[in-house]
Amino acid sequence: MSGLSVTVSALLVFCLSMPQATPPPQTAPPPKPQTPPPATQPPPAKPPSTPSSSASTRKPAVLELSVTTMVGMTIPGASVRCEGPTTRMGTTGPDGRVMFENLTAGTYRCRAERDSFVTLEKEIVVFAGSRIPAQAVLSAAPTTASPPPAAPPPTSQAPASQVLKPGDPKILSLTDIAEQLLSEKDPVAERALGCSGATASRLIRVRDSLAAHTHADADELIYIVAGEATIKLGEKEQNISPGWFSIVPRGMSHTITRRQRNPVLILSSVSGPACQ
Repeated sequence: MSGLSVTVSALLVFCLSMPQATPPPQTAPPPKPQTPPPATQPPPAKPPSTPSSSASTRKPAVLELSVTTMVGMTIPGASVRCEGPTTRMGTTGPDGRVMFENLTAGTYRCRAERDSFVTLEKEIVVFAGSRIPAQAVLSAAPTTASPPPAAPPPTSQAPASQVLKPGDPKILSLTDIAEQLLSEKDPVAERALGCSGATASRLIRVRDSLAAHTHADADELIYIVAGEATIKLGEKEQNISPGWFSIVPRGMSHTITRRQRNPVLILSSVSGPACQ
């Protein structure tokens, strides 16, 4: 081998034995912060449309007033007057009710009155667009008992005994008489049945009530033929129906008031002075 070849081989071995420089690592640039896209805000919601308060307060209302007694019996024929934003008047029907329509909302002062009852006033609040049920309870008017008759002046001689005249015998059909009474329109109708001595009998039909009254010198026997009612003797009340019998002593105030829908038929016998 020539000297040149030895020299080249030595240089190659020297170069291969030398350490190779490692290039410095390249640092990646930090990532840029990402800015989120601006959020789009929805437009503000519009409030739901509602009817104006003034329109709602203009809606008409209905007032249904029921007039009853203390024991819950209806009172037909009662006069009712209500004063407030508007004024209305009316009379209760057979069911004891009166209805006022197309009322303006507000507070009403209602007055209910009927013969033989204490007048009642009450306030009722009526709301727009509503149906207001209300009740007026009337109590029976107090009755004044008639004073006892004055004692007759003393006499030296006893009065002659009264001679009672016997009446004619009668056989009657109460059913036929009752049909005649039911066809009449008056609140109270009656038919005389007969009279003998000191006793007079009659059949009475009552559609509403028999006003409070007394018999100063006669006793009364009452028998309920048909219908339901309340009888008041003095301060005592009692519900009665067909088959009930009552004795009313002379001088005692008494009244009979219908309780149900049907009229009341009463067989009455009054015994006292001589009858005709």
